[in-house]
Amino acid sequence: MFLLLFAAIGLAIVVAVLLNTWFNSTLTQKVYGQFSSSVTQTVGVDNVVNIEYDTTEVSNGGISYDPANPSQIIIPKTATYKFAWSIQLDKSSGGTTEATIYISVNGMPVPRTAGKTVVIGQTGETLPYTEYILNLNANDTIEVILYSTDTAMAATAYAGAGSIPATPSIITTIIEID
Repeated sequence: MFLLLFAAIGLAIVVAVLLNTWFNSTLTQKVYGQFSSSVTQTVGVDNVVNIEYDTTEVSNGGISYDPANPSQIIIPKTATYKFAWSIQLDKSSGGTTEATIYISVNGMPVPRTAGKTVVIGQTGETLPYTEYILNLNANDTIEVILYSTDTAMAATAYAGAGSIPATPSIITTIIEID
């Protein structure tokens, strides 16, 4: 009788520990991810490109880009996030051209997220970086948009050479902060 009682108590303790471990590691884990693209993405005739991803550098908590629509990062849970991007801008022709980069959530531009920069000629590469704090809901999608009136403007990827690593056209990092 006592042996059966001790076995039942032991089993209850093991189950409680396993549930506590699962809860602490699964339900309370922070979401984070970093996504990039190894492809050059040129502004089209409509003057805009929704920047697409082809690589998951790191991911935790269910965040990913949508393989069916690779410009969209899918948010797995409602929280506050730090969202940052860096785009390697270049153009394939001469002259000075302005580029505007902003983000959209669920296909709608997010107010006060647009930033402008200028690329000067074919050798005028620039690498703007911006970060935001955003309140996002589960299943929201977030995108980085590049706009320019010059169809020679591009988010440009470069192959690595020797000891220099490859340059992605975009690197985006998103981290749950609350």
